[in-house]
Order: sequence, then C-alpha cells, then structure tokens
Amino acid sequence: MKELQERFPDYTLSPIGTTSHVNVLRLSKDGHPALVAKTIWHDASDPEGDMGIKAQDNAYMNEVEILTMLPSWWGIHLVDHFKTPQNRVIVTNEVQNVPWNSYKKGSNDAQIAELLFKQISWLHSHRIAHDDLELKNILLTDSATPIIIDFEKSNLKATKEQLQNDYNVLLRNMKEHANTESIGIILQDLLKGKSLEKNSGKYIQMSSHKYDITLQGVNKWACEEIKQVGKIVAVKDKGLQRAYARSTLNGMAYLRDAIYQLITDSKNPDYIKDELQILHDKVVRIMKHLIKDFDIDMKDIQEFNKNKVLSPLNYLNESSSSSSKERTRKNRKNRKSNRKNTRKH
Repeated sequence: MKELQERFPDYTLSPIGTTSHVNVLRLSKDGHPALVAKTIWHDASDPEGDMGIKAQDNAYMNEVEILTMLPSWWGIHLVDHFKTPQNRVIVTNEVQNVPWNSYKKGSNDAQIAELLFKQISWLHSHRIAHDDLELKNILLTDSATPIIIDFEKSNLKATKEQLQNDYNVLLRNMKEHANTESIGIILQDLLKGKSLEKNSGKYIQMSSHKYDITLQGVNKWACEEIKQVGKIVAVKDKGLQRAYARSTLNGMAYLRDAIYQLITDSKNPDYIKDELQILHDKVVRIMKHLIKDFDIDMKDIQEFNKNKVLSPLNYLNESSSSSSKERTRKNRKNRKSNRKNTRKH
C-alpha cells in the first residue's frame, strides 16, 4: 500500500491476513518492534451497505477512539491512523500470540479468565460493548495473557442488554471449544461475583456449604476414604468395580472440600495448614488416578452434585504443580530457623 509505505519508509510490509473488508499487514524493521496495520476498505458500489463508506468510517472511528482510550496495561496501543480515498488505516504495536487451538486446557484457565474479566469490566465501565467478542478477536500471548482487539463493531453508548450480550457471545463461543470451556466456567463465576481463592498458584472456587469438622476429624475421614480406594481392586466384577470407584470418588470430592475449608481458615496456624495442604494434594492425586484408572466420566460425578453442594471440580483439570510443596518446605525451614534463634536468645 503506497500511502502506508510512505508513512513508514524504512519498514518492510508483509501480509498477515485478509477478511471480507479488512487487510492486515505486518511492518518490520531491523532493531525495532514490529507493527501491525489494519486497512478497512469500502464497497463503492453500495455506499449505504454494511461495507459501504458510511459503515467503514464508523468502524474506523470506533476503533481509533477506543484504542486511544485503552489503559497502558491492556497490551496494545495506537501508533498511527489515517484515511485514503479507498481505505481507512490503523497502525498498532504487534502482539506476539499463539493460536487458541494450541492452548492446553487447565494450564492457565484462571489467569486468562481473570484478565478477560478485567478487560471486559473496563470496557463496560465506559459503556463500551465490543459487539463481536469471540476468541477470534482475542489474542493469546505465549505467557497466557489474553488481549481483546478489533473494536470496529463496538458500541460506545451501549445499553445494559448490549453489554450483557458481550458475555453471552463469549461464553457461548468458549463452550464450543473443549480447551476453553473451563475458562468460560470461571469467567461466569467471576461475573456472578463469586470469590475465587488462590491455592498453590491456582484459583479454586470454594463451596458455599460449610463443614463443621476438626483437624482430627478430617484426618480420620481421609483414612477411611483411602481404605475404600484399596478395596476397589478386590472387586472382580468390572461393572461393580467402576460403580464402587465412582462412589468413592464422590466421597473424596466432599473430603477435599472439607480439607480446603480448613486450609483457608485464618484460625489455623501455618504448620497445620502445611500438613493439610499435603493431605489435600494427596486426595486430589488419588481422585485423578481414580478418574483415569476406571475411566470415570466427570458428568457421572456431577450427577451426585445436583444440589450444588460440592465446589466446582475445576481443580481436577489443573496440571500438578510443585509450588505448594516448595512453599511447605520453606515454611518448615523458616519455623526451624525461628526455633533455633529463640533458643539462642
């Protein structure tokens, strides 16, 4: 494109992609961050149509105005914009991204959901409805940071219904893809105002139901549940064995919630929480093994939870992490050091 090259004479232009009314180009220059130019063109034969000059100008002005407003933490900013007789051009910084279909389910679900919620909340606080909020318009960086882009269809004076529709569209779109459905579940919980508690670098939603249980009681409960796991393999009938495993898994889901409640109880000292964290992780590992070894469908477990007593089972989708073990070791080391210092004094 001649006009774009004239404004960026030292940059090399190369195509990235094309849609029905938009061309996207990369601008590259040695030693400088790459830029992206989006050119919105119009159909001269139908000036009042969806791709006519009026619609093109509206799209261009919407995009420029919103990009100018975006806070610096968003990750994308306006570099330049201009009009030509045929095109409207918007230049931004390039965001290095990975395709959504390469995202590994459970690896960063909570982080992505939280950041999307932050961005959408910012837009809605300014009465901006994106109006095309699908995964195709959300870039995902290699550090699992989502960045909402493409505001050409946005409404800057949106009604409550239009704002709500952003979530409806995105949640429906996420549900259509197996690796993003769990992100949608967390996002929906955030939208409902439910609190998410950090645990071992993850976010796990707590059950709203409370267990009246002591540390001694939960340890005894855990021993009984683990004994049941050992008895499963003694059952010879495969159908009965699988049913027994499902029932045991259900019991362990309630146990896990009770343990987590004690971990998050501020009344319990750190050394108690460390021991509970070890027990919690052991229970979750056993639950994952039951699911894998006996080919248990998670929908079967949800059947046990029709009254919504259990917390969501998202924690079973999370990849295992050594962060909680590392934190427990550090806490123990610090306590030993403190005891030694106390004796010296």
